[in-house]
Amino acid sequence: MPVRKAAQAPPVNPFCVSGVIPGLCLKAGIGPPRSECGVGALMGWADRLWAVSYVSHKKDSGVGTGLYEIDDGFRLTKRPESRVGTYTNRFVHYGSSQLIIGPHVIDAERNVRTVEPLVDVRLCSTMHHLHEPDRMVYMLGMEGEFFEMDVHTLAVRQLADLTKELRSPRPQYIHLKAGYCGLGKVLVAGNDYQEDDFLGRTAGGRLAEWDGRHWTILEEKPFVEVTGRGDFPSRTIFATGWDRASAILKVYTGAEGTCGCWAISAPGAGCW
Repeated sequence: MPVRKAAQAPPVNPFCVSGVIPGLCLKAGIGPPRSECGVGALMGWADRLWAVSYVSHKKDSGVGTGLYEIDDGFRLTKRPESRVGTYTNRFVHYGSSQLIIGPHVIDAERNVRTVEPLVDVRLCSTMHHLHEPDRMVYMLGMEGEFFEMDVHTLAVRQLADLTKELRSPRPQYIHLKAGYCGLGKVLVAGNDYQEDDFLGRTAGGRLAEWDGRHWTILEEKPFVEVTGRGDFPSRTIFATGWDRASAILKVYTGAEGTCGCWAISAPGAGCW
């Protein structure tokens, strides 16, 4: 006898104010400890919109954040697998039909597994693997942790401490923001920027690449994003950052069998 699925409640017309739906607000607890609360990542997957919220600095800096799913009836559900932490990563691993968001791995049936060793890492990026993309990904932490993870077993291995590899002048304040894998390399961006950087005494920002063996620093300026066009024919990678005088867009392309990199700087009123 076939098993009948439970009937889904009909869609609702949510209360809306100027395009804002208060019922979809992601909230944190009042504490203690009390911290900020924000949306770290959004991704559509398995007939839901998934969101992960964050506190300022790992699990000991706040309470009440977690993993959420939103259905097409605007019903918001906080998942029981939720963890408090600081996460901004999201990535669909098509080879295994899984979404990776924060420290969670979600299959096509919306079953959630949590990568416990990464719960207290401030995850900022998940990337394709250079050598075993069908079963592995790279995971990047804001404080310089660089891991590889098996998407089936969830086994994790740390590959590098980027505070050392990228020669951060302030290891305790390194702030990596993004990573991307393409054209046979991994690129990471960081935006550590202090008064000494403004005065020209140090340079904490980074744009760097890894070929699977060696790390190379490309820029010692603050960069906030690096991303690309995946398997599109142009296979182009973009990185955005700034210096004292301008906003910077760096472009790396492997079009037509050649690889090249160039920068476009737009004059600005100052750093931000």
